Amino acid sequence: MIQSEDITGIILVGGKSSRMGVDKGLLYYKGEHFISTIINAVKPLVKEIILVGNNPAYDRFDLKRVEDLMPDSGPLAAVYTGLTHSNTQHNLVLSCDVPLITPFLLEILLKEWTPGDEVVQFSTNGKKTPLVALYQKSIQDLLDEQIKAGERKLSTVVEMCKTKSLAVGKALASQLKNINTPDEFRKLDHEIEY
Repeated sequence: MIQSEDITGIILVGGKSSRMGVDKGLLYYKGEHFISTIINAVKPLVKEIILVGNNPAYDRFDLKRVEDLMPDSGPLAAVYTGLTHSNTQHNLVLSCDVPLITPFLLEILLKEWTPGDEVVQFSTNGKKTPLVALYQKSIQDLLDEQIKAGERKLSTVVEMCKTKSLAVGKALASQLKNINTPDEFRKLDHEIEY
């Protein structure tokens, strides 16, 4: 497995949260902000955590926060920003709206990485998860080129990389659930499978 001193955690906190109506990373679930749960899952596995987003409310978490180099350009530009500020080759990238994530699930990404893999992500029921994935800093130039060419979809660029997609079963897939709407937030407890 990759050693923690060789990994940076990059958490994307800059989404518009238009469907939720409030900043998703700052929602409370079981007494903690979503972002706190994600930080706690990532922290034991990495050397440093970088938050990518323009909201200064995230400064309260005492982590390095960097502003999007290309504001309002979506997750592709946010991942590019995170990789630009990372000092490690390996980078665990997560969105701020996956409050069920655990270190166990993230360790799977690290254990399954093999030299040559540029991205390692999960796949559940055929749906890929580029916002819970391990990225190599070496793809930074490709991201930059694609953004400059007008590409906005992270999944499109991930498919251009040497990408490994790991199938996960139903129990682990529940940890990958991203919460985008008030209705999904209300149903959160009812959709967890043990």
